Amino acid sequence: MVYPYITLADGTEIVHTQVFEEQGIQKVEVHFERPAEDGFDTARCQLPSYTWLIKEGFSAEEMDFFDRFMHSNAHLFYKYGTNGGVQMGHPHPRHSASIPMSRLQWETVSTSASSRTGSCAAPVYQTGKRPASLAPTTSHS
Repeated sequence: MVYPYITLADGTEIVHTQVFEEQGIQKVEVHFERPAEDGFDTARCQLPSYTWLIKEGFSAEEMDFFDRFMHSNAHLFYKYGTNGGVQMGHPHPRHSASIPMSRLQWETVSTSASSRTGSCAAPVYQTGKRPASLAPTTSHS
């Protein structure tokens, strides 16, 4: 299963898997995806090792931010990956904000499907300075 976590100001969608076990180790994979002119910028990190499995299209500054973001939010990825994603609004599973997908679907279908629900969690920024491209947008009327 894959669950939406947050959408950043630049359109980067962050989703994560449910907790799974591999060789006796509890793991979670976190996927970052942003629309680009030629498809998508994509990055995928596996916890608890913080191993980057994919890094395509994001700048070094953005990847540094993502690395800090992973370290600051790892405990939440495990929490939500165990509990079925971020629950918004009603506590009943029928009203859940999460979008379950099998790992096979996640590997074969673009995770941009999560954008249909918009942001599903408040940002947890405890990582210091964000790259300008990831800074929140503000509008003053």
